Amino acid sequence: MPKVADYKGYEIWYDSKLKKFTADVQGNSLEATTETELESLIDRTLKNSGLFPIQVIRCSGHHVEYGRITSYNPTDRRGWFVSNDGNRQKLWGFDGYYLDTGTNRMICEQIKVKVAQINQLDTEISTLQKGLETPFLEHWKTISGIP
Repeated sequence: MPKVADYKGYEIWYDSKLKKFTADVQGNSLEATTETELESLIDRTLKNSGLFPIQVIRCSGHHVEYGRITSYNPTDRRGWFVSNDGNRQKLWGFDGYYLDTGTNRMICEQIKVKVAQINQLDTEISTLQKGLETPFLEHWKTISGIP
């Protein structure tokens, strides 16, 4: 993929197979069908870069994780999430991400307590199930003589 230009310190490349111009700007892989469109995307990305990072809580299903959104591209709704333990994840949408506010943190801590209770109940149920005797198939083999 040949480099075709530099724009505001970022290299612009052309992918002849995809027929797209691309650039990596502050961790975002940007692409467009024309060089002018890509330069416009670079400008928007740089304009919005002062808005980040934004502290968020990822709360989805039984999973709660604290971190920050470090970038967002409104054109394709992609961005990056970095958890407080340093794991980076590329995002294709932002469902399940909430601002890290006192109220949201309190709710998510309650969710974590409930998840721990669910896990404890799952363990107790599994222990009880291990105590069950005479599975049907074992009984069937005994009474029928058929394996």
